[in-house]
Amino acid sequence: MIDSGTDNGSHLVKRKQAHDQGIDKTDSTLPLDAMEIDPDSCDFEPLTKSINGAALTDLSIHEELFTPGYHTDDDSSAPLEIIDTKMIPVGEVSDYDDFSDASSYYRDNLGFWRHKMLLLISILPLSSRQLHRINEMMNTFSHHFYTTASPNEKKRKGFSRMNIPKELSEASAVFICITLVMILLFAFMGSHLISNIVSVGPERNIAVVSQSFFYKHNKISRQGVGLAPPIGTSLPAKFSVFADVDDFPLNYLDTPLYFHIPRSAGTSMKGIFSSCLGKVLATEAGGLDDHRLDERIQTVRKQNGIYVNVDLYTVEGIRKAKTLGLVQSNLAEVMFSPFIFETAELFDSNHRGRLFTVLRHPVERVISLYYFLRLYDTKVRDHSMEDFMRTSGNNWMVRTLTNTVEGPIDESHLNMAKEFLRRKFLIGLLDNKTESFRRFEEYFGLEAPSHLSEQCKNDIFYMNWHVKNPHPLPEPNDPVMSMIQNIQRYDIALYEYGVQLFAEQGVMFAVSTDKA
Repeated sequence: MIDSGTDNGSHLVKRKQAHDQGIDKTDSTLPLDAMEIDPDSCDFEPLTKSINGAALTDLSIHEELFTPGYHTDDDSSAPLEIIDTKMIPVGEVSDYDDFSDASSYYRDNLGFWRHKMLLLISILPLSSRQLHRINEMMNTFSHHFYTTASPNEKKRKGFSRMNIPKELSEASAVFICITLVMILLFAFMGSHLISNIVSVGPERNIAVVSQSFFYKHNKISRQGVGLAPPIGTSLPAKFSVFADVDDFPLNYLDTPLYFHIPRSAGTSMKGIFSSCLGKVLATEAGGLDDHRLDERIQTVRKQNGIYVNVDLYTVEGIRKAKTLGLVQSNLAEVMFSPFIFETAELFDSNHRGRLFTVLRHPVERVISLYYFLRLYDTKVRDHSMEDFMRTSGNNWMVRTLTNTVEGPIDESHLNMAKEFLRRKFLIGLLDNKTESFRRFEEYFGLEAPSHLSEQCKNDIFYMNWHVKNPHPLPEPNDPVMSMIQNIQRYDIALYEYGVQLFAEQGVMFAVSTDKA
């Protein structure tokens, strides 16, 4: 976020107050002890149901991995407020009131480029002495042009004499010219980003970048070392109901949908949204027990939160949620599901989904899954890690995002999954959970209802994190590690691209140095 309160840059960005057009809902603050913390890295509650032998042949995709016995109850949150944002012209620079209104006259001469340089230089952390020196250099360059140009050129370019040093050595002139060329290049690139800054709403506190530099021009993600999907990679038409991550403002009819990746903090995230923030969730919890046969949409109160009476962790449950009109009811404030293709059917052009997720390195994730299942399933307990990795499926993320449950996958599937993340997902990383959740809060306008709720979040993130059961990873030269990396190579490539996207998306948020 650009800080408009700094001395050098306060005049560059004009802010416009956002207004809240959200629908009021009453959040329920739940007791802190209502939430259960799972014993491993962040995902499942103790099993009450084992996986049958058939599931082991395709464990990475099998629906039974997300049956009710593997999960706890969770809940959702209130509708999002609208932020009224628009493009804001850059404020006065030098002698001009509005950079965006600079006349074509100055676009055709060096005065225009001097203007661009002043725009860039004014936001750099330079001392007054450094700024004075740069201004002197620009004056000297202008003087050099003026004294060597023909009268017609001077008239056409619109230059006039300035206060400049009377003498300039030839070597200094060459140095200054090279320096100015570099400044011009940075000024030209910087103006693209600066001119796209839009206003920030105090309630949401997000630095919104409309058609941001990396999305509009793809200068970062398209020039990665073999990471980015090819230009022109398309997504299925059904994904149009998911808003682009940089599509602002957020509409109060948009509903956050968390893509639940196994063993990647999903259960902990549900606990924070339900027990700490008091949001109404649509997960699997509300569709259990006596509510399986409900014929109308409603909310139900559980021990650890309030839920809509649907089950988004089975394909059958998602179909029923569509029949009941889950999204159109506006009851769910946040939705959780591992099935992205199927949940797309719940949304429409007026009620869009806003996708977000937390990524974990696939090698750590599948090893965590192996140790977790060993606790509750005798069939897995009898398998070595090597046998388990060979028989339990592969590349869960790429297969799920491309709806490729069976059969081989290749680079085309990986590229589609990358493009899906790039365009539609707000990315979080388990390795940087503090910054990740801070971004979720800013993006969706979330606020802890009380200091107790804030403490609840801290307990989940920090105080209780040490009780998670860490599992040793094979040594880098261990054949098992090489085998896992080969089997999960597409998910690893997708994760590495997700890490890059996490860095790129940082331009949308205020700067934070917190890491955890």
